[in-house]
Amino acid sequence: RMFFKNGNEPQLPLSGFDNKIHSYTSADNGKTWTLESGVRIDVGSPVTVRAAESGGYEAWGWTPGSGGVDLLTRFTSSTGKDFTKGSGAAVSTSACKNADGASAGFLGDPQVVKVASGYLAYAHDLAAGKSAPFKRQVCKLSSTDGVNWSIDASGTFAYQYDIQTNPETFRNAAGQLELWFPVDKIGRAHV
Repeated sequence: RMFFKNGNEPQLPLSGFDNKIHSYTSADNGKTWTLESGVRIDVGSPVTVRAAESGGYEAWGWTPGSGGVDLLTRFTSSTGKDFTKGSGAAVSTSACKNADGASAGFLGDPQVVKVASGYLAYAHDLAAGKSAPFKRQVCKLSSTDGVNWSIDASGTFAYQYDIQTNPETFRNAAGQLELWFPVDKIGRAHV
């Protein structure tokens, strides 16, 4: 199963823009794909979906909270088809500072990975409401339970140039976590 956010792309055989998470499935190891009907995850932000160690799947995306604060929310599914919204928590970004010492505002969409101490994610500062030139940073988030998140300031990537969009975090074949993010040139870090 492959998940995607319906951004009303004309090449998709999907009518209507709903800004939700949909899916394709493949029965031949990814050679051909079939669009599944319906919404998989009722959230308007891109999500991270992963197989849970206890079985089923878990996903994270931003959902609206009170007072205009977004919550990093966990969703679960036993099959990968029907996800249930779980708890979400606001993430204080004041400890994640760019090269000039300015705190992050709204965060982009994190890629969540499982680690021995719980969960780890990286997200970049969207610079919402800020003026160019940008020096957006990548913030390290950690959670012991996948619901409550905090910024680990020691894991911030801040440079004199701009990190332009969401980082990609994954575990490579050697078992190391890799973090990729686009700047003026491709940046790569082992975390």
